Amino acid sequence: MVDQAGIHSKAVSGDVDERRRAAYQLGSFFADLPDRDTAWKDLHKLTQDKNSRVRRRAADALGHAFQHIPDRDTAWKDLHKLTQDKDSGVR
Repeated sequence: MVDQAGIHSKAVSGDVDERRRAAYQLGSFFADLPDRDTAWKDLHKLTQDKNSRVRRRAADALGHAFQHIPDRDTAWKDLHKLTQDKDSGVR
């Protein structure tokens, strides 16, 4: 069983490494999460993180989770925006 509350706590953490871990876990376990709406909100927020390492991980997570995301239109826009990121590692 995936600990969605733990992933959410990491997603809203002030610690960059915690947010990176949350993005990774969201990408890895999105299909198994019981509340995909909340998971999507967390992932969407991480795509806009001030830290490029978090955005990079969130971009990867979007690719893995895309088919399970409830709001694919916004997810697609997030992916498009990330392709324009100033950090080449995110693009």
